[in-house]
Amino acid sequence: MGYVIGLGSGNEVMNMRTSAQILILALVLSVDACAQQKEAGIGWDLSYTSVLEGNNVAKTEWIWKWVQQYKSPAEKWITDWKGEPIVSSILVEYPAFHAAEHTTMWFVRTKDEAFYWESIEGSEADQNEEPIALQLYDELFRQTSSWQQLLPKTAAELPEQALPGYFGFLNIQGLNVSRQMLLTMDDFFICLDKTCVPGRMKSGRFFEAIEPVLIPE
Repeated sequence: MGYVIGLGSGNEVMNMRTSAQILILALVLSVDACAQQKEAGIGWDLSYTSVLEGNNVAKTEWIWKWVQQYKSPAEKWITDWKGEPIVSSILVEYPAFHAAEHTTMWFVRTKDEAFYWESIEGSEADQNEEPIALQLYDELFRQTSSWQQLLPKTAAELPEQALPGYFGFLNIQGLNVSRQMLLTMDDFFICLDKTCVPGRMKSGRFFEAIEPVLIPE
C-alpha cells in the first residue's frame, strides 16, 4: 500500500512557507554577522602568543609577562560591534610609558564613517569612543598597512632605563590585507642620544601617524 503525505489546508501551507522564510532569513543574518566579525579582525590572535612565537621572542623577554597580565578589551569591542559593516580597522596595544598600563587603540572604518576607541588600564572610563574624519583614518590606514616590522634595539643601544625588545602590537585588517606585527620602542619614540631627555628625542612612526587623528587641525 502506498502512502500520500497531505500538505493540509492553504493556511497551513502558507504558515509552513512563512516559517521556512523566517529560518532562511535568520541563517542569512547569522552568516552576515559572522562575516562582519571576520572583517573587523575577529581572526586576530589577541593573546599575541602566535605573533610572539612566530617571531621567536624568548619567553624570558618582558613583553611576554606584560601581555599575559591583562586581557585585551578589543575582543569584546569587536564582538559587540553594532554599527555598519566594518570595511577596515587598525588595533594597537602597548604599555603606557610611565607605569606600563595596558593601552588599547582601535581605529574603525565603515563605508561612511570612522571611529576611534581607546582604553587605558586603570583609568576611570572603561573606554572612550569618538568619530574621526574619514580622510584622517584613510591616511592612517595607508601608512600603517605598508609598514615592515622593525628590529628592536639591544640594551646597549638604548638609554639605561629603556626596556629592550619588542614593545607592543599592531593589527591591521582590510579588504586586501590582514596582519599582525610587533612594535619596538622606535615605533613610538626615537632617542637621538643615550640620554633620551626632552629635546633629545623625536616621535616614532606610530606617534607621528596618529597625531593628526588625536589632534586634528
